Amino acid sequence: MSKEPDYSFQDDAVSAISKAYSENKNGRYLVVIPTGGGKTRVAVRAVNKLFDDRVLHPKNDLVLW
Repeated sequence: MSKEPDYSFQDDAVSAISKAYSENKNGRYLVVIPTGGGKTRVAVRAVNKLFDDRVLHPKNDLVLW
């Protein structure tokens, strides 16, 4: 019986990114997650959260990937 991996750290990372960026839009941030840990998924979820929380605005802000 295989057990599903625990990726709850991704939720913590998304929250931390959102909080940090909300407090300082000009800051520099680094996310360290191991290979296969979901760095791309975390980044996309964080950007979506920033738009959902209206920290970023679709008409004014762009995301360069």
